[in-house]
Amino acid sequence: CPNETDKFSTKNNKAKLTYPVGLINNYEMDMLKNHLLKKSNSDYWLLSPNTFTEDHAVGEKVGSWGALESKNVTQYNSVRPSISLKPNTLYYSGDGSKDNPYNTEYTPTYSISVEIKNETEDFNISIDDLTHVEEGEQVNFRVTPIKGFKTNNLTIVDEQNNEIEYTTTDNTNYIFTMPATNVTIKPNYERVKNAVIMEDNINTKEYIIEVNDATAVVYEDTVRFKLEPEVGYEVESIDIRDEEQNKISYKKTNTKNEFEFTMPDTDVTISPKYRKLESNSLPNPNTKRQILLIVISVIILSIMTFIFIKKKKKN
Repeated sequence: CPNETDKFSTKNNKAKLTYPVGLINNYEMDMLKNHLLKKSNSDYWLLSPNTFTEDHAVGEKVGSWGALESKNVTQYNSVRPSISLKPNTLYYSGDGSKDNPYNTEYTPTYSISVEIKNETEDFNISIDDLTHVEEGEQVNFRVTPIKGFKTNNLTIVDEQNNEIEYTTTDNTNYIFTMPATNVTIKPNYERVKNAVIMEDNINTKEYIIEVNDATAVVYEDTVRFKLEPEVGYEVESIDIRDEEQNKISYKKTNTKNEFEFTMPDTDVTISPKYRKLESNSLPNPNTKRQILLIVISVIILSIMTFIFIKKKKKN
């Protein structure tokens, strides 16, 4: 089109449209089944092409009398714009005539957006198309946080930030009814805090668990603990299990009777087992006293020997 003022567009300030337009395609025009409706007393092109050759292109058009035709595009220059209707605009009656025009109804739809965070392992919504959700539709969705986290709370808000009511049974599955507005789902998460429990044992004199709070240990923390057996006993083995009775592996540190493991995402229980030392390997409570007496005796004997030798030299 050589005339700038004829190039109607939403981007052309010399022929600006406040809404986008396009060409009707051959399929849409064929659905009308009404030559009188198509008739405009002027030929106009449709969007649909027909064939292409090395010399020219053939396109689909509507003749001035309303019939569909195929013509060489170099022979005609008429166009007829059409306004695109919103999605969900449905035809339900009419034949397109003046006395019985086509009747349509529009069902407005809304969108659902989700504020996804790192702590979400899986977010599944029952609605396939989140951009076209009708008012009154039931929306089911599931939130599965990654290990070590849980859904602390969840809010659903409309465009004015008003909260939408929902139901849940286990902070995993949720249900709400779509209102007549766009909504945003906002899940919030928190760290799961678990406990390290030392099982009672009469042969444990003392134990130390080196975490800030043994009742609030989080997933993947390193837990270090030390056992001090009663006199006459030593650590034989340790059994560490989670809430499902799965065995947790551990390792010794460089310190005697000190061990460590990685915290799972549940409570754990430490169960130490001891064995009694052999009698000949037990420390004698009088050993230190006997050694001290021997040392004192050696010292006294040395002193007396020194005095005796000195006196003998004088004589």
